Amino acid sequence: MMNSRWQANKIGLINFWYYDEQEFPFVKGRMLLRGSNGSGKSVTMQSVVPLLLDGNMSPERLDPFGSRDRKMSSYLLEEDDGREERTGYLYLELKRQNSDTYLTIGMGIRARRGKNLDKWYFSLTDGRRIGKDFFLYKDSGEKVTLSKKELENKITRAEFDREAARSAVEHMEELGLLNDEDYARRLANELFTRKKFGARRVKQELRQKGIDDALIAAVMDEFSTERSETEENIRAILERKYPMAREDEKVRRRAVAALQRYGYGFDEIFSVLNSEE
Repeated sequence: MMNSRWQANKIGLINFWYYDEQEFPFVKGRMLLRGSNGSGKSVTMQSVVPLLLDGNMSPERLDPFGSRDRKMSSYLLEEDDGREERTGYLYLELKRQNSDTYLTIGMGIRARRGKNLDKWYFSLTDGRRIGKDFFLYKDSGEKVTLSKKELENKITRAEFDREAARSAVEHMEELGLLNDEDYARRLANELFTRKKFGARRVKQELRQKGIDDALIAAVMDEFSTERSETEENIRAILERKYPMAREDEKVRRRAVAALQRYGYGFDEIFSVLNSEE
């Protein structure tokens, strides 16, 4: 029956290649990517999606042109990368047509310099969604991706924990100790004004705190910023932390990754990086 078919809803990349955390949505099971050469269109569609479906990591499969030049390890640790190891995640979220039923399949990849890749697979079948109520990293100042064991523990955590948490929240609300709207507004103000986060990161932080999506949307409307203000924030971060980003390609890559962590999109970042001052 057509109504029961699954469709691709979004793909996500975390700590993989140039991406710190990035999602690409599908519309009715289809996606159109537009961008300049080298922006990652081919890697995203010709490498990531097939890889999630069959796990084939052979170099000729990963390279859109069929050569053996690219290896999976190069998407995690480049030759001039100072890190000794890096763990990334790829995932594909599926949605059943005409319903709010979701299913996610994904894989984790750990690269260590001079050693073979570690890889593992996972699925979320209980309705939890990555980036909504399930996260693949520990947020302790700097985002640190989950290890294989940490992911396993998180997925298999007992349902009792969630029920206990819900009961505690309901009790606090009854006592008048929780006011989501006021809390969300104060937190958003701090993230926008003091930490200079972009809208994507602010939404993410609010979701992690358990704020309802409808309330997040209302709060975000109150704090909507003009494009010029967003670019000014990006420019200030570049000048303070990455002043050589326009001249040095290595610094530029680090700056792009950092700005993504701040919650800014590629178009916003490159609009500033490519502007002449």
